[in-house]
Amino acid sequence: VLSGTILPFDEARILADMYKVCEYQINLFGGVAPYQNYTFILNLSGEILTGLEHRNSTLLMAPAHSLPNLNRSNNEDYIKLMGLISHEFFHTWNVKRIKPQAFTPYNVAEENYTKLLWWFEGVTSYYDDLVLYRTGIIDQAQYLNIIVENLNNVYKFAGVTQQSVANSSLTSWVKYYRQDENSPNSIVSYYVKGSLVALCLDLLLRSKSQFSLDSVMLHLFKLWQVNPIGVAENEFPALIQAATGVDLAEFIQKATETTEMLPYVELLAQFGLDLTTRLAKNHQDSGKFNLSTASAVPLALGDLGAKLEKQALGYVVKNVYADTPAERAGLAANDLIIALNQVKLTNLEKQLGFIQNGESIELTLFRQERLLTLNIELSSCAVKIFELALNDAKLLSNWL
Repeated sequence: VLSGTILPFDEARILADMYKVCEYQINLFGGVAPYQNYTFILNLSGEILTGLEHRNSTLLMAPAHSLPNLNRSNNEDYIKLMGLISHEFFHTWNVKRIKPQAFTPYNVAEENYTKLLWWFEGVTSYYDDLVLYRTGIIDQAQYLNIIVENLNNVYKFAGVTQQSVANSSLTSWVKYYRQDENSPNSIVSYYVKGSLVALCLDLLLRSKSQFSLDSVMLHLFKLWQVNPIGVAENEFPALIQAATGVDLAEFIQKATETTEMLPYVELLAQFGLDLTTRLAKNHQDSGKFNLSTASAVPLALGDLGAKLEKQALGYVVKNVYADTPAERAGLAANDLIIALNQVKLTNLEKQLGFIQNGESIELTLFRQERLLTLNIELSSCAVKIFELALNDAKLLSNWL
């Protein structure tokens, strides 16, 4: 069901791709759909890409330009839409049937709390793009680029060192869904970090046994069919061991209850991938996947250390990142920057390209109704980000 602004689009393509996604996921969970009919409701408006799962349907919101155009020139937007469709459909099993005991039954009169959203949203986030790869909607390089982006969208911000993914889940009502200008410095997403925990679980199971995370998902669904009681808060280690014979209790405790770095380098190496780090160009740098270990390193340009949003009069500060030139100079959220070195600010990145690291720049800005100037000593970005390179295609075939 479509509503909103419907531009001319390739209907045959999206229907064929949705069929692939649905058929694959149904087969993953045993081959029989747990519903008689399922409805996708897609509203096309604005710039928000989001969805909400229901038991036999999902409500999706996406920009009008997300539908596949007839020229195939908007693949990036379309793949994001297909990832959302895949994500919400996977919830048909992982949260609408298999669910936390805290949600059995749902109490719609008040907030429901659980530490397990790292599984129910994180594992779903792991599978949403993996299913696109397994069904041929995206290729291997595209999928591995998504893995790199996920790693960097978690680890280049200080929040990952401040909050565990279990705590992120437990406090979702008061922190994740009430984010403020300091959130990148204080919280972590149980969606994205959870998907990385799921990645590790899948690779660990594949390296230690003949099983995978697929085996666990099918086992959980079979248990639900017998007794839909829900999963207890500390039950996943035992459930995984029952499905695969592998004891991952220690890893799960570390991955979900602490902020320690997970063994991505070692695990990915076992599957033919080299995970390395380099200094980021800036906080918007998300790294990439390379077909070989030799890759060009971006030039180290000056980085303010803030997320800015371009507006008609300049740039509005949305977030100031911890331990950056912007934080040290006192830049604040909602500041409106209108000039750099007394020149109208029209393109931040290009204008900063004329400044050498170590130089002091002058920003002219409005803070509420006051006109201020701030001097900032520009430096290269100190954040390290990940890059991924293919080392052994044969080893990689044991996963992808």
